[in-house]
Amino acid sequence: MSKKKILIIALILIVLGIGVYLLKLQVLKTSTPKEIRVKDNLTNVQQNTIPTDLSQQPLNPEEVVKNELTPIARSFIERYGSYTKENAIINLQELSESMTPKLVKQSEVVINQNKTELQEIITNVISYNWQKIEENNAVFEAVCQQKETKDGKVNVFYKNALLYFVKESTEWKIDDIVFSNKD
Repeated sequence: MSKKKILIIALILIVLGIGVYLLKLQVLKTSTPKEIRVKDNLTNVQQNTIPTDLSQQPLNPEEVVKNELTPIARSFIERYGSYTKENAIINLQELSESMTPKLVKQSEVVINQNKTELQEIITNVISYNWQKIEENNAVFEAVCQQKETKDGKVNVFYKNALLYFVKESTEWKIDDIVFSNKD
């Protein structure tokens, strides 16, 4: 076969491939389901059906609080639980705006106690759940992985974290955080 015939055949195949792709794309667009099945992030078992047009579905007050506080809670646990000798005070100062005065004082004590012992801890939230959401308080539960580096050795731990929120006037503040060993 000549180069000219090979080039013509290749062009025909490319055009056919593009045509098939566009046809499949059009079929997918027209057959989008009206409902989406979503797995609950907390248990990975329970399933809810959510309409695709969420603008018509008003959120209940509990869902509004969850949507507002979940990213704050996850970030707070990861930052509060992650520190080195160099950044412990900086983390506390940056997080103190979201804490009650009680938690700020507790945090200062913990940091001063651990200052000489620890070299580095990195905390990551693996999963989470809301235990309670009420008008003026809420409890956020998370399972965390902590990597501790001490004297050049890295140890990995799994811990539970409870984060207690309180509402002070119109603002949610973190009143307490408790890490415990995972069973």
